[in-house]
Amino acid sequence: MSRPPLALICRGLVPVTLLLGGLAGCGSIPTAEPYPTPGGLQALPDALVSAAPAYLIDDGIDLNIPYGSFGIGQSNGFWSLAWQHDQPVRTYSGDLYCPTGCRFLVDVSSMLPPAKVELLAANHLRFSVPSQPETHYRLSFALPEQVLLGLSLQIDGQPAGNPRTVFSSKKQLSSVDTMPFRLVGSLGPRLALGGQ
Repeated sequence: MSRPPLALICRGLVPVTLLLGGLAGCGSIPTAEPYPTPGGLQALPDALVSAAPAYLIDDGIDLNIPYGSFGIGQSNGFWSLAWQHDQPVRTYSGDLYCPTGCRFLVDVSSMLPPAKVELLAANHLRFSVPSQPETHYRLSFALPEQVLLGLSLQIDGQPAGNPRTVFSSKKQLSSVDTMPFRLVGSLGPRLALGGQ
């Protein structure tokens, strides 16, 4: 992804275009509306994350994200967590959780040492990536048959709340004010993994 002209950058944010057609300029990113969870979601393996607020994430994996932020997308059970920045080396890290009984299928081909991506359990993924400026990073994974993801994300050891975590919710770029949090996605048609 090429960096936009300097005239388009304000306060470290660049215009953010979603595949869904929304456009967000500089300034605050609205907080997503909480997703009602009257016992309809499975518990996650971490009690703090399991009790965290839940938000709806739209279907669509292609996002252009503000510099210095995590961008999250999902489509048909495939998820993507991406980031890029223009500062000196920064460490992007976090823990991802899916409900008991699910398994992360992770693509780590774009992660080179000293990046660490490890499965602590079939349903708990931890990553820590020292990230170079002007380099696009993407962690892709599949959660077959699952629509719930718990996240606890940090940049340089600090919680990555608004505006440092973005995703599409109700067809607009949205963020969260708390860490950890949960995302509820739609799977749409089921896709077979691995060509099966």
